[in-house]
Amino acid sequence: MKALKHVYGPVASWRLGLSLGLDPVSPPKTCTFDCVYCQLGRTVFKVSRPKDFQPKVSLRRLMADLEEALTRIDLKRVKYVTFSGSGEPTLHPQLAEMVEEARRLTGKPVALLTNSSLLGYRKISEAASRFDLVVAKLDAADQRLFEAVNRPAEGLELKQIVKGIKGLRRKMAGKLAIQSMFFRRLDLEASNFSDRNVEALAETVSALMPDEVQVNTPTRPPAEPFVTPLTVEELRGIAKVFREKVSGAHVISRTSLKLARAAGLRKTSEQEVLEVLKRRPCGGRELAAVLNAREAEVSKILGRLMAKGVVAKRMVEKRTYFTAKV
Repeated sequence: MKALKHVYGPVASWRLGLSLGLDPVSPPKTCTFDCVYCQLGRTVFKVSRPKDFQPKVSLRRLMADLEEALTRIDLKRVKYVTFSGSGEPTLHPQLAEMVEEARRLTGKPVALLTNSSLLGYRKISEAASRFDLVVAKLDAADQRLFEAVNRPAEGLELKQIVKGIKGLRRKMAGKLAIQSMFFRRLDLEASNFSDRNVEALAETVSALMPDEVQVNTPTRPPAEPFVTPLTVEELRGIAKVFREKVSGAHVISRTSLKLARAAGLRKTSEQEVLEVLKRRPCGGRELAAVLNAREAEVSKILGRLMAKGVVAKRMVEKRTYFTAKV
């Protein structure tokens, strides 16, 4: 069976339900940020502008993978087709064409997960406006904290990013969600979940007039070992602040996921397992659900991949995750 290089899942998402992932960037991680909490690890290629990005995935190749994926999955169970993956998807110059083709092939709503850094570019904002849902990251309300949390490429300024989100909000017909990641730092350096920082961010988000606010915390292995997740109670407290300050927005906070499976299991391969782990660290049970494969088979494959040195096992909050060594 042909391994899919640029399409993965469907994966269970607390934000989007069952989501089929499209990766227009492709490993290794290429991004405008190097967030301390990123589940993909540290950024390999950090770029400041779209013209610094060299595409490795063509529109034709991505859609060929999508067409192949549609022969293997139960599309009726999928809620969103989501552009995300191994970096910042808005870097790709063909994003506008990709979203239209993905919608045509699947008939499903199409979502974009973006770090918001490039929405000030007219072409990128126009492409983003074509999505049914844009989930835009915003983790800080001031430049100092933004640099500490997101470690942006040189020249990126928070005030311009906020301006870009506002511009997108005005032109898009779909839904806008703001996702904010909150965490604790063991090194006692700047964290973003203090009362002052939360209130300042909620006020900034309020001016963006989102349809939804997603209050999140890292639950998968982060890029930096000093990052630890908040408790459910802490997340609820933050969500309460956003509900009070962000008028008209639906505010949600992270809860546990129920892993969804299709009826009828199938065989999987080392390459399929590896392609998922390049984009999403998973536990063994979750990985089996994503691939719709037997847990015992996935466990054997993970053992072989670890023996080859291409997959590592990490513990986060007493949970085991497997990550690809890209």
